[in-house]
Amino acid sequence: MLEAIVSLVVMLNPFGLFFYLTPVKDHMKPKVFIDTFLKSSLMSTVIAILFYFFGEYFFINILKINFEAFRIFGGIIIFSLSFLYLIGGRRSIIVMKDNPGDQAAEIALPFMVGLGSISLIVITSRNMPGLPGFIAVISALLIHFFAAAGFLYARDKIKKTALKNYFEETITVMVRLNGFFIGTICVNMIIKGIKSLL
Repeated sequence: MLEAIVSLVVMLNPFGLFFYLTPVKDHMKPKVFIDTFLKSSLMSTVIAILFYFFGEYFFINILKINFEAFRIFGGIIIFSLSFLYLIGGRRSIIVMKDNPGDQAAEIALPFMVGLGSISLIVITSRNMPGLPGFIAVISALLIHFFAAAGFLYARDKIKKTALKNYFEETITVMVRLNGFFIGTICVNMIIKGIKSLL
C-alpha cells in the first residue's frame, strides 16, 4: 500500500499544485480562496473515486480498450508530464495552466487530478482492488491537498522577499526532481504493459 500511496502522491505533484495556486490565491480574498480550494478538493476527490471504482469498467468493457494498451498509453502521457517538469521546472506549470479563474472546476481538473494521476488510479484499482486500494487513493489525495496548502501557508508567513524567492526556488527544484520520479513510474508502466502483451 505504501508504494501505491507514494506513486500517487508523486504523480499528483503537490509542488506543481503550489505553483498553480499561488497566483490564484494572490488574486482572491482569503475566504473566497479557502472556499474555492475546499470545493476543488472535494470535486477532485469525487473524480478520483469514480475512476477508481468505474474507470477500468469504462475503458475495458465499454470502450473495449485492452488494459495493457491503456497502461502503455498512460505511461506515455506521464512521460510527457515528467519531461515538462524536468525541462521547464515551475515554468511548465505556468505554461500548462490557463488564466486563473474563480471556478473550482478549473483547479480540480487537471491541476488537482489530471490525466496521469487518473491513469495511475485506474491501474491501482486493478492491482489493489477493494478497500486497500481505496484507502491508498484517499490517503494520497489528502497528502497532496495538505502538502500544497502547507506550502502556500509557509509562503505567506515568509515576510522577506529574498527568503520568499529562495523558498519558491527550492520548490522549483522539487518540481524538477519530482519529474524524474514521474519518469521512472511511466517507464515502469510501459515496460509492464509491453511484457504483458508479449
